[in-house]
Amino acid sequence: MHRAIATVIAASLLVIASCGDSDTPSTAATTSVGTTTRDAGSVTSTTSTTRTAATTSSTSAPTTSVATTRVDALVLRPDGIGSLRIGRDSANDVINGLTSLLGAANLDGPVACESGSDRTVRWTAIDLTVVFNKGVWAGYLYNAKRQPPPTTANGLTIGTSLGVLKAKYPSGLQIFTGSLGPEFSAPDGLRGFASGTTDSATITQLGAGDICAFR
Repeated sequence: MHRAIATVIAASLLVIASCGDSDTPSTAATTSVGTTTRDAGSVTSTTSTTRTAATTSSTSAPTTSVATTRVDALVLRPDGIGSLRIGRDSANDVINGLTSLLGAANLDGPVACESGSDRTVRWTAIDLTVVFNKGVWAGYLYNAKRQPPPTTANGLTIGTSLGVLKAKYPSGLQIFTGSLGPEFSAPDGLRGFASGTTDSATITQLGAGDICAFR
């Protein structure tokens, strides 16, 4: 009887020891415990098996979504439109680039601008005129027939108030009334026309470089 009790105690300690080790999460262990019972000269042996389930941990790498943003090819800049640049790109490059975005121009001919530019090309559907001087892009002037109209790099567009324009250019901005009506000229080269000269007046045309305006 004492021997049977001692055997059961030893078996219990083995089971506790095998279950208490929690530092190894991915280990499968099998512990066999023999229990012998003696009763009236007969010997009965039973074998119990205790298994600890194997646990596995998996770490999945986070997926990163890269959002790609297409830059508007018609953004109006003080030095050009989109990636096209005044004073750098040829007439062919500018016309081909804008034609791919707007379709074919419907006016193309010689002109004698006061500045010396000699050719204008116009997309009347959106009222965009580009000016060339000896085969090189000299400037542009845009009106508001395209909806929504393109914006400048700093967020100006047709219909923007002069109050907002002044906030964009706290110094160096000129607003005046010329022979063609209210105009503005920004220090970075952006220029255009407006519906008036007060803060509530709005931009009616945007341009840069030579706008070939006859005064």
